[in-house]
Amino acid sequence: GSDSSIDLRLSSEDLLLPVAGTIKRKSISCLQDLSEEIFSLTPLSAKRKEDIKAQIDLDYPEYDYTASVDASDDDIRHLVKHFFPDDDISAITIKKLTGGITNVLYLIKGLSIPKVLLRISGENTEHLIDREQELVTLVCLASIKVAPPLYGRFKNGLFYGFVEGITTTPEQLKDPIISQLIAEHLGYFHAKADVPGIPKVPILFDTIEKWLETAQNQQIPEIQRALFEKSKPLVTKLRSELEHSAIMVRYCHNDLLSGNIIFDETNESGAAVHFIDFEYGGYNYRGFDIANHFCEMMGFELDKKAYPSDSFQTLWIETYLKSYMIHSDDEIPKDINADVQVLKEIVIRFAVLAHLFWGIWALIQHQYSSNKSFDYLSYAKLRLCAYLSAIKEV
Repeated sequence: GSDSSIDLRLSSEDLLLPVAGTIKRKSISCLQDLSEEIFSLTPLSAKRKEDIKAQIDLDYPEYDYTASVDASDDDIRHLVKHFFPDDDISAITIKKLTGGITNVLYLIKGLSIPKVLLRISGENTEHLIDREQELVTLVCLASIKVAPPLYGRFKNGLFYGFVEGITTTPEQLKDPIISQLIAEHLGYFHAKADVPGIPKVPILFDTIEKWLETAQNQQIPEIQRALFEKSKPLVTKLRSELEHSAIMVRYCHNDLLSGNIIFDETNESGAAVHFIDFEYGGYNYRGFDIANHFCEMMGFELDKKAYPSDSFQTLWIETYLKSYMIHSDDEIPKDINADVQVLKEIVIRFAVLAHLFWGIWALIQHQYSSNKSFDYLSYAKLRLCAYLSAIKEV
């Protein structure tokens, strides 16, 4: 569509405010009101979850201990001693890595396992995150070596493996070596990850449609209502075009920004990347995971010039598809180019939805979040601007 068909009645200066800080975005916490049947599990999935939970209880019995988020070194040594009884506890070093609102993270060095992370969860965080499901997810992902191994659990925390490497930057996501490693790793991840206990029906469209209603009813003065009204038919159109590609639904990370991707050059079997922070993992369209990752190459400032070029996307998607096919035990077709082009078209559409998704998400956060250290409104405007620009591609 042309520019003239979209009238936001806002000057570009109003829309392009600088984004303060780069805090970790918290995403899909606005799903409480979606209909229950979307979340119902098949009997088989429910049974598999119960089987895995029973296995977890055997392999990782819960230690009946609640740690304080401001635990002393002695408290931590007590915990370490319980889970690593044969190690010399006197030699360990304890370093506090983060003191988030929800979790505190410590790095423990000097055990028989060189580096171990200890996570203590803050009070009331179970209202935000289903800890039982999180445990099932971690164990399933650790079994395919996508998440670090679990070493033990207590009432409000876990011991698990440390992921070596450095957090990537948005620029590094386009690095010739790192980008190929990410594409290969995401292909493996989508082919192998299988997490019971959560619905296999993607909730992307239901979420966006519900949020559009919410945002429209809220009457946010800075954002023209027309934006939401015009978006509904577009979302319906994209939904009908994309939903038939059912083969595309896999367990997805859903938040592959640079901060959640670790690059490890020291790996003995060659350089590698790791994904971290599976808090928002769930079944979704593979195309969304890829499109969302491409959008993240623009960084928090959403620099349009930083969006990956056509040739970059082609190469990335080809690497991804080959990896996905190998790890799904599929034959790689002689002419993979046809498959690459199909997925590329799908990704273009999902990029539009990714901007809309995070744009509306940020508006809702702007209204309801208690975290005022991040300018959600500016970020919403940037994402919605990017959304309006991306619409022209579909």
